[in-house]
Order: sequence, then C-alpha cells, then structure tokens
Amino acid sequence: MEFRILTFLFLSLFLASCKKEVKVDIPGYVEKVVVDGSIETGTPPLILLSKTQNIYSATSLEAYLQGFISGAIITVSDGTTTEQLIEICSDNIPLGMEVLASQVFGIPVAQLGNYHLCAYTSLNPAIFGQVGKTYSLNIQYDGKTYTSSTSILSPAKLDS
Repeated sequence: MEFRILTFLFLSLFLASCKKEVKVDIPGYVEKVVVDGSIETGTPPLILLSKTQNIYSATSLEAYLQGFISGAIITVSDGTTTEQLIEICSDNIPLGMEVLASQVFGIPVAQLGNYHLCAYTSLNPAIFGQVGKTYSLNIQYDGKTYTSSTSILSPAKLDS
C-alpha cells in the first residue's frame, strides 16, 4: 500500500513539473472587405458588402451595422451582357420590394427603415442566372478593385 502511495506521489510530481510556456503571436487586426454574393438559375445577382470586424473588440449591434458597405460600383457580366448593379438600402426600399428586402436582410418589414443595410442587385432579366453561363463580378470600392467569377453548371441527373 505504501508503495502505491509513493508511486502516485512520484508520478504526480513528475507530471506537474512538465510545463512549457507557449507563446502565441496574434497578428494585429487589419480591416478587409467581405463580399457575399450569389447568382442562381432564374434569379438576379445579389451582392452584400461588409467590412471585417475586430474579434478582440466589444461587440454590439451598432458595430455590426456599421460594418455594411454602401457606395460601391458593382458590375456583373455574363460575357454578352454587362450590367451595373443598383444599390438598394433597407432605409430606402422601392415600393413593392419590402418583402424581398426583408428576406435578404433577415429583418422584419416593419423594422427595415431603422437600419442602413445595402445590397446590390439588378432588375434586368438579361443578367438573371442561366445554366451554362459564366459570370464575372467587378467591384470598385474605396479606390480598390475586387474581381471574381463563377459558373452555373448543368444540374447532375439523378441515377436512381
């Protein structure tokens, strides 16, 4: 019995003495532009722009809302048609688009006017998503240009 106690104490001291200080170098915060965009078959392109948030600062609704970007110039092209997207903001929604804006922003229709969240889209059916087309995105904001492209592939057929 005494041997077990001594062994336990020895192992406890041995394990407790095995410490190594680990230093983690956390880089400083650098604000970047976040592009959240989509284009699907039969629907217009939809782009939301925001800024990254510092994860080490306090969070609040005000900080979140200030992260959204307005005033960008955004164009989408399918190789044939190039369209400059219109900016639609939650506090200035065209009549008849309230329900759609509510779904896009995730905010009840009655509260849309309380915030300034902007999305970019087109009402031109010529630029709506079509299977087999490749779409290019060009964003001009704050003196910088951001580009991207995507394709809508043919749907895979089910085999069973």
